[in-house]
Formats: sequence, C-alpha cells, structure tokens
Amino acid sequence: MDYRPKILPRIYVVFGCFCLVGLLIIFNVLKIRFRDGARHATLIKKNFRIEQQRGVRGTLRASNGEVLVAPTVTYKGGIDPMVISERDMAQLPEACECIAAAIGKTPEHWQRKILDNRERKSEYLRLAGELSVLQYRSLKQCPILEKNRNVGGLIAIPREDRLYLYDGLAQVALGFVDEGHGKRGLEAYFEQQLSGDSLDVLYKRDSHGTFLPEDGPKMTPEPGHDLIVSLDTPTQELVENVLAKGIKDSGAKHGAAIVMEVKTGKIRAVSNLIKSRSGEIKNSSENFAVVERREMGSVMKPAAILSLLDQGKLHPNTEINIGDGIQYYRKQRFKDPVLYHGDTVITVARALQLSSNVAMLDLMTRHYQKPEDYVDVYLNRYGFKRPTGIELVGEKAPYYAPYSSVSLPNLGIGYALTVTPLQILNFYNTVANDGKYMKPSLVEAIVHEGGIIEEFPPEVINNSIVKHPNAIQEMQDMLRKVVSEGTAKNADSPMLDIAGKTGTALIYNQEEQWDVTDHVCTFAGYFPADNPLYSCIVSVYYPIYPDDPSGGKVAAPLVREIAEKMLLLHPELLPNVESDLKIIAESSIPEIKTAAQEDIMEVLVQASIPIERNYETEWVAPDVEGRVIAMKPSGELYQGQKIVPDVTGMGMREAVYILENKGLKVSAKGTGKVVEQFPKPGSSFQSNIVVNLALR
Repeated sequence: MDYRPKILPRIYVVFGCFCLVGLLIIFNVLKIRFRDGARHATLIKKNFRIEQQRGVRGTLRASNGEVLVAPTVTYKGGIDPMVISERDMAQLPEACECIAAAIGKTPEHWQRKILDNRERKSEYLRLAGELSVLQYRSLKQCPILEKNRNVGGLIAIPREDRLYLYDGLAQVALGFVDEGHGKRGLEAYFEQQLSGDSLDVLYKRDSHGTFLPEDGPKMTPEPGHDLIVSLDTPTQELVENVLAKGIKDSGAKHGAAIVMEVKTGKIRAVSNLIKSRSGEIKNSSENFAVVERREMGSVMKPAAILSLLDQGKLHPNTEINIGDGIQYYRKQRFKDPVLYHGDTVITVARALQLSSNVAMLDLMTRHYQKPEDYVDVYLNRYGFKRPTGIELVGEKAPYYAPYSSVSLPNLGIGYALTVTPLQILNFYNTVANDGKYMKPSLVEAIVHEGGIIEEFPPEVINNSIVKHPNAIQEMQDMLRKVVSEGTAKNADSPMLDIAGKTGTALIYNQEEQWDVTDHVCTFAGYFPADNPLYSCIVSVYYPIYPDDPSGGKVAAPLVREIAEKMLLLHPELLPNVESDLKIIAESSIPEIKTAAQEDIMEVLVQASIPIERNYETEWVAPDVEGRVIAMKPSGELYQGQKIVPDVTGMGMREAVYILENKGLKVSAKGTGKVVEQFPKPGSSFQSNIVVNLALR
C-alpha cells in the first residue's frame, strides 16, 4: 500500500513550520542587529559592567626585611535584606548588636534600617563606604551574616590600597600607586612584577541602581611579587632628619641627599625634601637626587685633576702659578673663591684644597687641546656621558653646553655641563672604591611567597676607571686633605675620617643670565677615608644663610652629621674610635626613639655602649645619662583597656603596631618620631576611630 500521499503532506507541513520558525529567528536576529541593537546594547551597558579584579599588589621591603609599603584591602560593605529568610529574622536583634559593635551606631539603628529595606523590597543596604579587614572579619562572625551571601546577605566589595608604614620615608624613590598602577619610583619601574594577575568580574545593577558582583565560580587572581629594596630604614630616617634641618637652617628651597655603599653601589638612603609656602619642610614630588640636572661647580674639579694624574701629566706636588687669584681667558674672568691665602705658587694638591679656579684654568688649557679630548675619553669613562641606570624612571644623561673657546676651563671648574647628584656621587663612590665603577642600585631581589624570583647582585661597570697605578691613591690623599686643610673643614670630624670635595655653583635665572644670589651648595665624599664603607652627597638649592653661602658652609656640615650619627647605626664604622672609649660625646649620639627594649639593646650592644636595662616594661624611652643609656619606661599603653595608648616618642612602625593592635586606625604626617597625637593619650574610645599622629 502506498502511504506517500498521506505522509508527504505532513512532512511538508512540518518542514514548512521549521522554515517559518527559521525565518522568524533570522528576522528577529536582523531586527535586533539593525533596529533594536543599539537599544539593547545601551540596556546592557546600563545594567551590566565588567571590572578587573587584580591580585594583591606586592610588598616593598627594606634590606633588613622591614615592610616599607604594604598592600591593604578595604571593603565597600552592604547587606541584601531580601535574601534573609523569615526563620533567620529571629536572630536579627543579636545580629544588629554585632554590626553596631563592628562599625558603630546603635543596634536599634541597624534593625530599623534592615526592616525598612525589607518592607520596600530593597536589595541593598549600605553599611559603610570603607570597611577595614578587621571590621569585615567581625561582620563575617555576626549571626545571619556569617552565612554565604545568598543566605546571609553580606556584600563586601574589596578595594586595594597602599599602606606606607614609614609615612613619607623615601617617598619619591618608592613611588605611589594610582588606580592600581604604579606611578613614579620603584612602583612604576617594577609595575609588571609588583602587580598581580587580573580577572574580569561581571557586575549587575540592582533595582536601586547599585552595581553588585554576580555570583559565579570564585577565582582568586595571582598576587604580585614582593620587592626587596636596598634602603636601610634607620639610615634613611637619619638622612631625612639631617637634610630637613639643613634646609631649614639655610633658608633653602629644596635639597637632596644620598648615602651609597661603596663596595656594592647599593643605595642605603635617598632623600628629596622641599620647603612649602608655609615654611614646612616636606617630601618633594620631584626626585631631585636622580632627575635634577644642574651645573654643580667645584665638585667636578677632582674629575679633571684625576684625568691628568692618570695621564702622568702632573702629580699632587706639581706647582702652578696662580698670581693674585684672578685671571682673564678669552674675555672671561676666572676668580678664586679664596683670594688671600698668601701664595702665588701652589701645588696641585693645595689648589684642590683651596678650590682654585685659576689653577684649573691653567691645567685644562695647558694639557688639553679641545673639549672632546677630555669629555669623550675621561668624563665618559667616569660615567658623565650616560645615565647611571638606576631602577627609577626619569633619569637623563648629563647635558653638555655647545662647545666654545672657553669650554675647557669651564668644564674644569664644573660648568658647561649639567649633572645630577647621583651622577656626581657615582664618581666619588668609584674613587672611594679604588677605581672600581659599580652600578648604583635600589633593588636587591624580587621574591614571591618567600622564594627568590630574581636577584640583583652588585654589578661592576668597569674594574678600573684609571690606567696609571697611583692615580686613584693620589686622588684619595688629596680629597682627605680637602676636608682636613681645605674648603671642606666643616666636614672634618674627630670621630672618623671623611674625604671629599665642596662645590658652590651659581644658578642661571630665567633670562639666562647669572644670578649671583642663587646657588646650589654641595659636598660629595666618603667615609671612613682610610677604609671607605659609605659615600654620601648633600646638595642644597637656593640657600639664603649664611651670607655668601657655599658648599663648605651649607652642605659639608650635613655630611659630617650624617657620618657621625651613622656610627651608632653601623658599628663597623667604629675602628678609629679609641678602644677604651665606650660612648661618644652625648651631643653626637643620634636620638633614639621609643621602641621595644630588645630591639634597641641589640643595636647598642653591638656598638659596645653601656646600657641600664629596665626589667619592668617591654617598651622603653632611651635616655643618655652620663656614659650610660638608661631604658626608661615609655608612655602608658593601657594594656587590655579601651583607652588610647601613649605613643609619643615612638617611630612610625612602633606607633602603628601598638595602635592597630588596639583596633585603631592611624593617620600620620611627617617623619621622625611622634611628637603629638589626637585623641590624647588616656582618652577612652569606641571602635572605628582614627588616631592622628604628627611626626617630626
């Protein structure tokens, strides 16, 4: 029997239906694509968005492991009252008491808010725009909220921030983070290593216009690596305090200082400070030490003399006739800063001690035919033709003015080229290191979860910048006498030998004319002179005091103070101190902040300084009593009480440790030690208050 007449019509009908449905689908797709697409796209953009969730950014640690900059997470907190079941609502009073204890206000306030939102069928009740990790953990332990979000209703959107444990310390060198990305300093240079992985998270707008993350598979982005920097925090604090005092005393506009380890090229301290309009000395947003190029004056004279020593064209006792200290060359006047020293014929060594411009005029014009002979060979070898390569964004190569008939003598006295303090210090560090040229560095290693990812060992650029075997030794001897007998006498110390050179340079004004009232005053050198461990430079810009400011008057005393105060921090600097001398004069001992007694004693014992221990308290305020440092009790800490502890006299790290262990937030300004706090010590407090600290 033939069934086709019966089956085929049915097949055609079914096939036709499929075709019709297909055409309808195609029609609607085309309709959405060409007519309604823009409207739907607008709705999607309005109600959905994708945000990147980044892994926790890496930590910056000092060379001794201390945390300098750490990631900190805050949360935008809220509750979805609609997901709480009627059965769980019986626990609402208890839950509201817990919420009030964690973030403030009264239990009645939160109970009323939750009930009102449920009545209005609101899916979002704002708890706080910024919850700390401790507050978030407290909320997670509250009845109802301890359950997952779909049942307990707690919504916490994380937001990463950076916590600077030493407020402002080496701020420009470390850098900062904006919108999750490093800006300036090491934060920018090592952005790829510090920033963690990222994940795309879908956020949906609720009925009240609040974007909330959609529930889905919970994935945690990989955190960033940690950075071990070469900075030594006690040395950094010391350098910043000394530089701030120098800027204040001289009335200068700003200043820069660097301490470098001679054998390794590691930067142990770098400070950039500026005076605000109100007169406050604060951290600058500009890294003067690394990026500000200036004509630096007489600190460049040792480079010129070393180039001639290396060629065997002179030695320290070579004599030069300087006449009355004033001479003209190609219509340019060269004048010695020290005119009345009584000698018309002096040696090269004495010329460096007196910082004689006329002597440098004679040496440069007699021994060089053209500037390129000096610049392209010797200044290039000394590192003055390229950036140092330090791990900071913005460093530029030294800049040379177009060559002229007076370029040679001007280069010899430190003009006609602009350099940075770091580039100057790099040269002096090389001289201190017996001619071995090390690359300056701020980073020691990149680590992740305790394991080393990459190390940055000391890097030798040139094993010797000289060819003559005695050139470096002769220069070292001359630099030592510049301090003991020359323009740098204010850097001379009875506690340890310092070698180096002063520099006083005029600053061009905006009309490109000399402005004799504006100077940059510098001292660059190293210590101890007979066995150099550290090199140091201090540059002070636009000083007003004293009259006729100079590197010897303004900068040299600051380097001396840094070197003397580093004696306590680094006992290896002590060999030149008499063996039976247990403690240096009280005026030369660095001020010791209030801290844990064991930490202080560890340093003082290494320095062989007598200590009077305190057996009644852990936190002490050291005080010099004659030839002994006594461990006196610190301010009251009110253990186990909700009373604001006394952290005056403490450093930033210790103060933050004590206050945060009390559940308090900290806001701090300044560097050094805590001189004032609010609320005052002894005040009672509830949760979630901020203690403001002033450090100086």
